[in-house]
Amino acid sequence: MQRNQLDIGDPARIYLIAFLAMFLLGIPLSIFKGDAYLFLGYAIPQICFLAVLVLFARIKKIPFTDIVPFKKALRPAALGLTFVVTSGLFLQNLLLAVGFQWLLDAGGIQVSVKIPDLSKTENVLWAVLFMCALPAVGEEFLFRGAALSSFRNRSGLAAAFFSAAFFSLSHGNAAQLVHQFILGFLLAYITLRTGNILYAVCAHFFNNLLAILLPLLLPAFNALNVCNIHNALILLGLSAIGIIVLYPSLAMLIRIAGDKRYSRFKEFFRDKSAYACYNDTVETPSTETSGTAGRIWLIVLFVFLILQLVVNTVIAAVPALNHLLS
Repeated sequence: MQRNQLDIGDPARIYLIAFLAMFLLGIPLSIFKGDAYLFLGYAIPQICFLAVLVLFARIKKIPFTDIVPFKKALRPAALGLTFVVTSGLFLQNLLLAVGFQWLLDAGGIQVSVKIPDLSKTENVLWAVLFMCALPAVGEEFLFRGAALSSFRNRSGLAAAFFSAAFFSLSHGNAAQLVHQFILGFLLAYITLRTGNILYAVCAHFFNNLLAILLPLLLPAFNALNVCNIHNALILLGLSAIGIIVLYPSLAMLIRIAGDKRYSRFKEFFRDKSAYACYNDTVETPSTETSGTAGRIWLIVLFVFLILQLVVNTVIAAVPALNHLLS
């Protein structure tokens, strides 16, 4: 018996409705100032993602585990490896992410991520909750839950690419494009191979934790943002270490918790049924009901995300533009 499932346009609908809810909630909450306002800025999107996702599941009468996969048993050893995998990815991406930031700086585009004052102990604790734990749940349920489940009748490569692009562009920040895309692709791969989204949730949490704690615990880490040969060589070395750590630990994680049917990376991404998290659930909907309308919604989504990114980037470049025109 065929059950309902998300079609390829539903992640776009979920995101756009959640974005509207964020905007409306942001109006009365603008009375908050300082760190409280920044923490709310991190929390509200995640709450909106989760609320709209649950609402869609109820309206379409879809079991929540058909959208967000929890069915496969967790392997403690694999769960522990998520920290190693995330650390390797974080180091591997440093040269790419910082190098891209250097390019933006050279063009006079001063983009950054606003964070609360983490010199206060209580703010660090709030940051772990609102900037690490909550986004790890809310964003993974949307980008590795809804986004991947809506692409289950397509190739693994298409699903992972869509999830990563959606995740990266949704941040609306040019400085985060490179790392977030690679991170999103890796988390999609892990989720599809293991059949349990909690591995991706843990990896996402550790990624955010590293981003917060490294500059706090290692002040020299912030100095790497300065463009010079010395920093480039350090970043190159850290990236090499990251590569050495990442790929063996990722292979071990998949070997412990992944679907044993696919021994080769290319087999998984070529086969449209290679979904450890969905292969025992529902039939795919016909392309007549999900294809055309779904593609239109996907186009609307990506046009919206790209425009948002362009506007934010232009705003960040205004000082440079003013300098050139003066």
